[in-house]
Amino acid sequence: MNIYIELEVYNREIESKILLAINSLKKGLKVFIGQRSVIHEMALAGNLVPGIIHMKDVYGGFDVYTKNRREIINIIKNLKKKNFFFTAQDEELGIMSENFREFSKLRFNNLSVFKNLIYYFCVGSRDFKYLNSKCKGNTLVKSGTPRFDILRLKSKNNYKKKSQIAIICNFNIFGQNNLSDRIFDSLNHKESNFLKEKTIYQKEKMQIEKVYEFIQLARFLAISFPKKKILVRPHPKDNFENWKKILGRKNKNLLLDFKTSLSETILDSEYIIQNGCTSSIESFFLNSKCISYHPNKWPDIRGDIHGKFANKLCINANTKKDVKEIIKKRLNTKKKNLLNHLEKRIYLNNKNAYEIIINSWNKIFDNNEILLNKENNVNKILLFNNIKSLIKKILLIKETHKDNTFPKFEKKHLYQIISKIKNDLNLKDEIRIKKLNNKLIYLEIVK
Repeated sequence: MNIYIELEVYNREIESKILLAINSLKKGLKVFIGQRSVIHEMALAGNLVPGIIHMKDVYGGFDVYTKNRREIINIIKNLKKKNFFFTAQDEELGIMSENFREFSKLRFNNLSVFKNLIYYFCVGSRDFKYLNSKCKGNTLVKSGTPRFDILRLKSKNNYKKKSQIAIICNFNIFGQNNLSDRIFDSLNHKESNFLKEKTIYQKEKMQIEKVYEFIQLARFLAISFPKKKILVRPHPKDNFENWKKILGRKNKNLLLDFKTSLSETILDSEYIIQNGCTSSIESFFLNSKCISYHPNKWPDIRGDIHGKFANKLCINANTKKDVKEIIKKRLNTKKKNLLNHLEKRIYLNNKNAYEIIINSWNKIFDNNEILLNKENNVNKILLFNNIKSLIKKILLIKETHKDNTFPKFEKKHLYQIISKIKNDLNLKDEIRIKKLNNKLIYLEIVK
């Protein structure tokens, strides 16, 4: 009973995916975690036996990482013919968007993908209600998300704060796509939508202004608190070298944070400073102090739809001096009624999302005997990929597409995550990782 879990943004999702994987292993499932294109190509080639592919979203367009940029909807249809089954949950969540309909137009560009899913797992009542009006049937499950399961698990532990402040710059200005690509993609590759085009340019303008203000804030805090580390954490898709250039090297306590998970950064920091970022929600779950920085001069344009919800969960600051005073006085968020605020968009239940998802997977296996007793020859896959990698080295073939969001799997870091989750769950089982290639791993319980 094989589960293939797609991973999109490593630092954002790896902990929750491993939490989902560990609990799947406990239920006797065979678990793989990897990049979508790798899973798809190996499954199409017959190098993976049939199972459930748990998708990172329901995007049906072209995948830039697959050979010949094939349409995902067609890949799904072909894999269904090979007896693969599909479930999904969108990792972007849509929680911060004030208008979920507009968010869904960008994320769910092809609703016919839903027809090919056995289950789609909703984050809360809002996305469930909207999608149910568009995709009637039994495919929708109100589950919540393992990304919040991992936060609730971590919140039970006592973490000692370091002398540091983290500034979350989730603006994706220096990412893999340049400005023209971002605008064209946002227009869904259509040139005639002039009203939407204007809004997109306005949004890009605001994002650039946010980068400027957050850089100025970071330098100001580095000078104001010379004995504290001031961490700047860019968007996962942003380019590390570009951020080093614009931050400068004048302040030795001003540092970039690219490697750790966001939740670890939050737990380690005295304050998180953000604007329109899910770090506000994560800070709430982790009982950490969060500031929403929103200078008065920023215009309230339609393109900036993410800030309102986040700001309600944080202490609001309109100037650099406001931020400084909040930190000096150690002010905290008033958490009264915030849970009710969150429950409007997030499914919060005593039952973990990973339990609901795994139970749903088991229903698929119970109803489809064709998936039973199918087992991958993991050692054969490993040998094949090692030979393939060796040939590439001999022929001096390099990776053509560097993906900042998904670095190569490193066993050391993965085992560190597994160890922490096992301690939190009080598990004694030994879990082994087999790295099948740079973008695909297999996990198993050692018996």
